[in-house]
Amino acid sequence: MQNTLSIIGPRAAAKQLTIRTIGDPAVPPAMIGDAGRIRQILLNLVSNAVKFTSAGEIVVSTQCVSRDDRQATVEWTVGDTGIGIAHDKIGSLFVNFVQADNSINRRFGGSGLGLAISKRLVEQMGGEIKVASTLGQAPLSASADAAGCGAGGGAGAKRPGRLRRAHRRIAAFGRPLRMLIVDDNPTNRLVAARMLKDFEIQTDTACDGTEAVTAANRFNFDLILMDVRMPEMDGLQATRVIRSHGATPAVPIIAFTANAFPEDIEACRGAGMNDFVVKPARKKAMIEAILRRCRSRR
Repeated sequence: MQNTLSIIGPRAAAKQLTIRTIGDPAVPPAMIGDAGRIRQILLNLVSNAVKFTSAGEIVVSTQCVSRDDRQATVEWTVGDTGIGIAHDKIGSLFVNFVQADNSINRRFGGSGLGLAISKRLVEQMGGEIKVASTLGQAPLSASADAAGCGAGGGAGAKRPGRLRRAHRRIAAFGRPLRMLIVDDNPTNRLVAARMLKDFEIQTDTACDGTEAVTAANRFNFDLILMDVRMPEMDGLQATRVIRSHGATPAVPIIAFTANAFPEDIEACRGAGMNDFVVKPARKKAMIEAILRRCRSRR
């Protein structure tokens, strides 16, 4: 992944696009496989993502789907905030010299061979490749929107003004917001709290779902930032318990998760979560999620 991104990174930066990586600690530290083929496939996918994305970000994630003492199945996902693909065109994506739209070649160039080659390489290694998209909507649009991703890059000069506006909007509530940060990793709790220390936000912490439920029942929080994967009681179960409690059913709960695939988003919403911040969190994403949820409660 790092080799691929070092090659594609300058092209993304030239378009003011952000490339984020999400790793899975369950992936074995060393594996035997065809690194050259995997790199070629990732180059094709990430290159396409940069080509067809005019603003926003590309997210490259790695997940260990299954693992035993002898073998592991690893899934790479490349998502973007690009132009999207019509449902009836998806079936032709992996056919030689075919592109989803005849105008694509005129607008973006290319032969349409990259995905066909990628499919062949993946299948030769015993794997499979698939795509999920909607025309005009990126595959990870739900998570991108929840993370507050708009036009990326080139925004450094505007950032102080944006933060000043955020300060004013939070101050307009007339009192410090009280927020519960729930995560089994102490570093994640510390990082999240430090991101918010410059704002009128009072942070409390809990290290698991059980502590979160106890704290939510005992205190009146304006917001809860809830890690999804935790031992014992996870964030989904904790959210369901909080939602079922008469005193706290309406408190906004923001999912704090490294997994932002469509099925993960659906599970979080099904449990009663209202928004998403993707790890590793950025201050801009965190603050914008807080402002969205607080605005909905006013």
